[in-house]
Amino acid sequence: MIRKRFVNAGRKTAAVILVLALTAGLCGCGGSKDATVKESAEESAAAQSTVMEPINPEEVKSEDVMKEEEKPAEAATQKEQPKEVIEKPEPTEVDPEAERAEAERRKEENEKRKQDNTAAVNLDEVLDGVMTFDGMQLEFPVDLNSLKLGKWTITYEIEGNPGDKTLVADQVVTAKMTNPDYTDDDVIVKAEFGNYTGSEMKLTDLPMTGIYITKGKGKDGAEPKLPETELPCGFTWGTSESEIIEQLGEASFSGSFDYDFDFMYENGKYLLELGGMSDTGLEYIVYSVE
Repeated sequence: MIRKRFVNAGRKTAAVILVLALTAGLCGCGGSKDATVKESAEESAAAQSTVMEPINPEEVKSEDVMKEEEKPAEAATQKEQPKEVIEKPEPTEVDPEAERAEAERRKEENEKRKQDNTAAVNLDEVLDGVMTFDGMQLEFPVDLNSLKLGKWTITYEIEGNPGDKTLVADQVVTAKMTNPDYTDDDVIVKAEFGNYTGSEMKLTDLPMTGIYITKGKGKDGAEPKLPETELPCGFTWGTSESEIIEQLGEASFSGSFDYDFDFMYENGKYLLELGGMSDTGLEYIVYSVE
């Protein structure tokens, strides 16, 4: 009886031990698997945390926004300012009568100014046909037989023998005047022979009726050598434009040609033409019988 209880007790104890052993084994296996799964999940979470780090929306800016922020504030302000609109002025109507009246007024003023200048200068007293050229006193028309040319020689600018040449009324022939002391780089001089007799005349019988004198350009940058020249009012090489106008008033003709100024004065007997540059003054002279 005692033995049976002991055996039963031993069976119960063994069963308990077996149950405990099985429970411990099962718990041990499950715990290991759960630990492995848990560790893998934590590693995956850590990896995702590194790759998928939370982003602050305020720190995310597009390239356009970054460029816009780099621009000066003034640029943004200027960009916002509206463009100024300039209105085209409306054309005004022109009154033809007013235009004609203004043109007449200007014309009258110009005529009055010319008359005032003419009244102030008596060209009959100024233009007397007398001048000095390289020591020669010229009084147009000049008889060549009474003119001492010195070193100057005259060569008519015509073909053939001048002695065989005749000029009709108002025909003019020029002649080149040369002097070994001057070259064309210094000065170019021409004499005028005009037939103002009213009838046909032999060229060699005609007096010298005028002279054309042109300042040369100089050679190799050197200033040209110029013959002494004195005109009415004391005009000479280099006389300024303003002085000419002051002494003779408004010219009857004014042009530019190759010069900055070119004035022509005449009184019915003689003609005086004066041309030159604004910086160097008088450079071109024509003085002749009109």
